[in-house]
Amino acid sequence: DKQRLRRRLGRANLGRDLEDQPAQAALTANLRHTDYVQILCGSLANLPAAFAELDRQEVEQSTPLVRDNRDATMLKRVSVLIKQDQSLQQGGLLAAN
Repeated sequence: DKQRLRRRLGRANLGRDLEDQPAQAALTANLRHTDYVQILCGSLANLPAAFAELDRQEVEQSTPLVRDNRDATMLKRVSVLIKQDQSLQQGGLLAAN
């Protein structure tokens, strides 16, 4: 991964570039490995559904990957979107009944 980043950025020293990336970015490289994807969600086609199953509480408790406050804004946006989705789902369930 460092080689790819060096080629993309054209710099030998990647320390600052790696620090600026969220920790979650390193995990995306694992999606190239079929055995990892199989264990995680079965196939890449199932990946969105696997992430959608994570509930808000688990997302809030899984902050060890957040390196600093730069990710706090994104976490807040994700929380708002999850709440909106839950409200829409509850509204749809109430309307169906």
